[in-house]
Amino acid sequence: MGLEDKLNSEFINISFEDTGRTSYRGKHLAAAKNFWKNYFGLNKLTGTHNHTIYEDLNEFHEYINDLAENSSLVVRRQDDLNPAAKLYQGGILIGSITDSRRRGFKELHYERPKSF
Repeated sequence: MGLEDKLNSEFINISFEDTGRTSYRGKHLAAAKNFWKNYFGLNKLTGTHNHTIYEDLNEFHEYINDLAENSSLVVRRQDDLNPAAKLYQGGILIGSITDSRRRGFKELHYERPKSF
């Protein structure tokens, strides 16, 4: 998949940036990254503090629902808005989930620079 295809496709983004708003930034960020690595196998993130998923988006939401019902995590979900969910582990925000298909989300469009 090329850059233009990725930027114009539907995706889910998992952000860990909010975990850095505490005095224990490194510890909280490490906890978030370890969770996503252990639970989803995301050991190579697409960004420094985030990961973007382009496939199986509905299946990903099913995983989030499963976590809400069958785990000790606190999952705060929204039906149609972004963030779609926020996951907390022991009071630590370990991920903010944004879905490009939700209302209030600005789509990314790739535009080539204009030639002079």
